Amino acid sequence: MVQGVYPQIVNSENFGRDLTIFGVDIDSCIIDVSGFPREPLLKVFTFKDNLNVENLTFKTRSGTTHHIAIYTFGSTFVHNTVNIKNVKFLGIFTQAIRVLNTSGSIQNCYFYASSVAINGPEWTNSPPMLISKNLFYRVNHGIYAEYSTIIDNSFIDTFVEAVHFHPWFGKFTDVRNNFIHGRTYDVGINQVPNTIENNIIINFARGIVMQPGTRVTNNIILNSRECAIYTTSSLDTAVINYNCFYNNTAISNNTALFNPDTTIYYASDPMFENQDSNNYLLQMFSPLIDAGDPNILDVDGTRSDVGLYGGPFGQSYPYQDLAPKKPKFTTLKTQKGVRKSSRTSMARRNRS
Repeated sequence: MVQGVYPQIVNSENFGRDLTIFGVDIDSCIIDVSGFPREPLLKVFTFKDNLNVENLTFKTRSGTTHHIAIYTFGSTFVHNTVNIKNVKFLGIFTQAIRVLNTSGSIQNCYFYASSVAINGPEWTNSPPMLISKNLFYRVNHGIYAEYSTIIDNSFIDTFVEAVHFHPWFGKFTDVRNNFIHGRTYDVGINQVPNTIENNIIINFARGIVMQPGTRVTNNIILNSRECAIYTTSSLDTAVINYNCFYNNTAISNNTALFNPDTTIYYASDPMFENQDSNNYLLQMFSPLIDAGDPNILDVDGTRSDVGLYGGPFGQSYPYQDLAPKKPKFTTLKTQKGVRKSSRTSMARRNRS
């Protein structure tokens, strides 16, 4: 596609045909449906074809709509293959991407303000859909996944939940090495059944809502307003080890169903290089270095680190020996009304 703004709807139902839609530049090839009515349901791109989409921007209104940017579906028994790469979705799409009976990948995309960014990777007889290296910013729901591998994505200012799995219809979902950030509402990862590994989950009411049998390892869960792990069933069959629970109101909502003291976990400051600048690399003396599951190795062949950059899908980097954090001062009021300053040494806290 050449540069331009296209207020158009495209519908192709040629199942089995291979089709590529390639824009010359992501910021100048724009499919703009912001001028269309908010409702009824509008599907901007509808395809049964085997599809490759790259370098486009889809744009809709800033208010609530019933617009779906990309809607793909295979037949009941034979799926189609769809690869979506380097595509922007701007505005409140009710669903930015809806996939049914579809395999393939969604990579390097940007989702802004979607009600649901990605909905419906379902079971096929091919490998799970790969969802990787995407940025989800200020979306309500990030991914509704029933058959997916979710690796190396960033969810920032999530309003409701980053990853949701439907336990009645879903088959398989892994969530690894994602940065998952909320606005103190709802859930970071909801009922994923298989593996939750090496993620950072921060600022949700509930970090992970779990079902029995899930493997949860090497994650950092912090600043949960209610609890880091929430469950309504016994987690005796789950594997929950080598996680860091830091600055949460509680680790478990019900210690009779999940007692963290029966697991291996850490509760100390992770010692990020600079969390205020969204730098979640570990400092040289972090207690989470080489502290992950010993059966999982980092990319450099050493025992895995806990957190975003550990494990086989992480990255190797030099650990920085940084100066201690500045002391924090708190003004206290005594009974006689005299104000005094109380200092807390963050460096000492890091070593505790």
